[in-house]
Amino acid sequence: MADLFVVPKSDDLPDLPMDTSSTRPPDWQERERALDIRRSWIVEAPAGSGKTGLLIQRYLKLLADESVEDPSQVLAITFTVKATAEMRERVIDQLESASRSEPTEERLRL
Repeated sequence: MADLFVVPKSDDLPDLPMDTSSTRPPDWQERERALDIRRSWIVEAPAGSGKTGLLIQRYLKLLADESVEDPSQVLAITFTVKATAEMRERVIDQLESASRSEPTEERLRL
């Protein structure tokens, strides 16, 4: 399952200036570093900036890690019932797509 959620390791990322013609957000390098499940991260950002999507990607990477034997070992915390419902729905959608080997928007976004 780990190969379904492939994201480059932060150590493999070059420190390059943002290409203004790119479709990546200005903070793409930090977003990719935040997906390093060997490190802890605090993400502070305004509404609509992609915090929930980043948390979902990180959650899925943790579920796919070989050290996780049971999904109950992984905990994600949000601050609203609405965000919890959105996360649950998006995680389930990702897992269902992965089980069918379908590419998904979340996996293709970075």
